[in-house]
Amino acid sequence: MNQIRFIQSILNFNLHPQKKVLSYVGTNRYACISAHQVIEQTPKDDLEYVLIYLTTQHLQWMNIEKTDVQRLDKIGMLKESVLLEDLCSVCPNSMLKFYSLQTRRKQEG
Repeated sequence: MNQIRFIQSILNFNLHPQKKVLSYVGTNRYACISAHQVIEQTPKDDLEYVLIYLTTQHLQWMNIEKTDVQRLDKIGMLKESVLLEDLCSVCPNSMLKFYSLQTRRKQEG
């Protein structure tokens, strides 16, 4: 069984108001919602969808076929609308708890 170990210092970041950035940063498949909204990202943002993909070998937006701009918009909308429980349905329970906590922290921040 493969194991992934989290680096505590990356996950214990202080939330601060997010700033708009000049352009989209990231790959369509793994970029966080903040990247799609062209908002400043945090160190842990890169981990969100990468860890889910490593666990499930699938992300719901992997097979979207459109032009580049349409694809980026469609993937962003899917990421915003997908339920965390659906995205992590075959992930370990601890992953769902982790993402739920992170989402709550973002909303409170």
